Amino acid sequence: MMKNRSSEIYLSLLSDIQKDAYSKGPHVYRKHEMNSGASLIYSMAVDDKLRSIFVPIVAEDSKAYYESCQGIEVNVVTLNDYSNDQVYVQYSQIENTDNLIFETVVEDLRLNLENKNPCSFVNTNNRVLKKWKNFFCSKKETILSSNEEIGLYGELFFLRKLVNIFGCNMVDSWAGPRNETHDFYIGSNAVEVKTTVKHAPYQAHINSEYQLDKKDVDGKLYLAMFAFRKDSSGLNTLPKLIEDIRENLSDDSHELDIFNDKIFKVGYIDLVEERYKNSFTLRNEFLFCVADGFPCVYKSMLPKGVYDVEYNLSIDLCEKYAVNPNEIDNILKE
Repeated sequence: MMKNRSSEIYLSLLSDIQKDAYSKGPHVYRKHEMNSGASLIYSMAVDDKLRSIFVPIVAEDSKAYYESCQGIEVNVVTLNDYSNDQVYVQYSQIENTDNLIFETVVEDLRLNLENKNPCSFVNTNNRVLKKWKNFFCSKKETILSSNEEIGLYGELFFLRKLVNIFGCNMVDSWAGPRNETHDFYIGSNAVEVKTTVKHAPYQAHINSEYQLDKKDVDGKLYLAMFAFRKDSSGLNTLPKLIEDIRENLSDDSHELDIFNDKIFKVGYIDLVEERYKNSFTLRNEFLFCVADGFPCVYKSMLPKGVYDVEYNLSIDLCEKYAVNPNEIDNILKE
């Protein structure tokens, strides 16, 4: 499990304040020396407990442009009471911003700066902050909702199956993070993945009239359905599934980078992986070919002015379209 070193430092600062074990002043500080020899300065305000981090920069970078993101204020400052003449970029938590959000961004910044030369800190700072700015522009929270977690688990469960059968380049077939119509595009075929943790009789929730519309697929459209039992055993959590996929991709750094970028885009953040405690044990799996007559709603069926249709699909009524999910390697080669 990845530890959030920055959260640990802020927790120690909070402890100092609560125990009155600090030099009297409006802020408490803690220095963190990085592998490069440069030091980050962590700070917490005594009154409101708002957090800051100070990143050292070379003097000529004091006029450079610095990215910001949601909940963070940026200033170029000196800390005369702490470090003589050193110039810093100060990233400060804005009031009413969640502590977890700020600490997650700060930890990502620390990890990226740890081995860098101070001369490159400006570019590194801006790259990291821009990544988070784009993340929050998508209106994502730092923690996936329960439904998002279950849905992502199902898509990654299917992706792991594809990687094991066809190889690392199957990461490219996962189209969900690109907001494509279907979750996977494999050759001329496409696959829509649905997941449930409810008991039988199973239902698949279809989010739009396009999800099971095969008209935009040159080959065949399939519906993969996974039914899981949710428990607290910790054996099959989302972080463990992600780690398993990463291990399978470890010999292909390019595909591993693509995978890491995709899971970040869908809202999964490694630094908060301890929040995902649900474990999912497979109860049943189904694979259906969405052929003519398959029970679904698609755009050309709808009267003018009707759109954004959501509905539940009874899996029992799809039986005549079932194919063996264990033969997916042969099916998707067609």
